[in-house]
Amino acid sequence: MVEWNLSPADAMNLPRFSLPNAEGEITFERHYDPKVLAMLQEKKIAHHLSGPTSATGLVGAFVADEHDKLHFAQDGRRSGFARAT
Repeated sequence: MVEWNLSPADAMNLPRFSLPNAEGEITFERHYDPKVLAMLQEKKIAHHLSGPTSATGLVGAFVADEHDKLHFAQDGRRSGFARAT
């Protein structure tokens, strides 16, 4: 987030991929840049595409801004909410 100057929500929405399954196939979320998907085809990397899924990992994040205000983001791949106490 910090290195690329992303908000927590922007970071949560980036496409992800999974570890290879038992057949060696990797799940890639289909909202990767088309150039990445073309490279997978070109290099014959075993993969399949899916919509956003919990199989590619679930995360949550928060960041404190310069005024110590907390900003939270919940991964849209699951239900739930963030809470600070």
